[in-house]
Amino acid sequence: MANAREIIRRRKSVSNICQITKTMEMISTSKFRKAYVKAVGARPYMELLTGLIQRLVDQAENPSHPLMLPNTKTKKTILLVLTSNRGLCGGFNGGLHRLAGQQLEKLREQEIPVDIYVSGKKGISHFKFTKQEVARTFTDMDEKAEYADIAALADDFIAQYIAGKIAKVRVIYMRFLSNSRHEPEILDILPLSGIHKAKTLVERQATEKVEIGDCIFSPSQKEILDEIIPDCVRSQLYQCVVDTVASEQGARMTAMQAATTNGEQMIDNLTREYNRVRQSQITSELLDIIGGSEALN
Repeated sequence: MANAREIIRRRKSVSNICQITKTMEMISTSKFRKAYVKAVGARPYMELLTGLIQRLVDQAENPSHPLMLPNTKTKKTILLVLTSNRGLCGGFNGGLHRLAGQQLEKLREQEIPVDIYVSGKKGISHFKFTKQEVARTFTDMDEKAEYADIAALADDFIAQYIAGKIAKVRVIYMRFLSNSRHEPEILDILPLSGIHKAKTLVERQATEKVEIGDCIFSPSQKEILDEIIPDCVRSQLYQCVVDTVASEQGARMTAMQAATTNGEQMIDNLTREYNRVRQSQITSELLDIIGGSEALN
């Protein structure tokens, strides 16, 4: 059985750790609220944008656009993996790393050349540890990232795709569902995908009673598509980033809350153990005193 001093030292150490985890939980909660506003606030725009593109594509006489057509000049794929810069967020990064490893294995089995783009220090460390070559790295796609920063990267992907240098851009990110629920997912942003899976204006009409009639477009439908399709690619990439950031903060908040709860339970257990040890010491001292008193008599 441990002595009382050792238990006191352990209890003090655990108490200090609990103070740290409580502070980290409060910080994560504050950051999560801001990230939540970005992640949820961007979705209605994406729904309307993809619905508008679907409607224009359905009504246009020649709906083809370079970003919607497969690129047959090359098979090269860009795999962008979005991870976090910091740890202490449970299995957040582990799920992304496993999904990225599975995708890389599949692509290499199909003999498809891959350029790995990694965002986040944890992802960079993972690929360095696994000795996999990384084409580009980013550490600024965190809660401070703005739309303009993400749009610049999307424009680079668009330029490479139009030039025929790449055949696909695939993003591995953490889809945000709630503060305690998030799932690693894969999204192909080039060629433009997800249009048919999105909530279209027709579906909105059925569920929200939105009136949809014949429209006269000015400028033409083609000119509108030329403008909004690249914007859709940028918005999809931005949504992936803000979803990942919100999921990270939610995962860290949950992990720190669980760590604090476990620490408090450990303090209670150590307190009970200390009380037992102290009671045993007091009983032993009393027996010594009684024994000495009897010996004197």
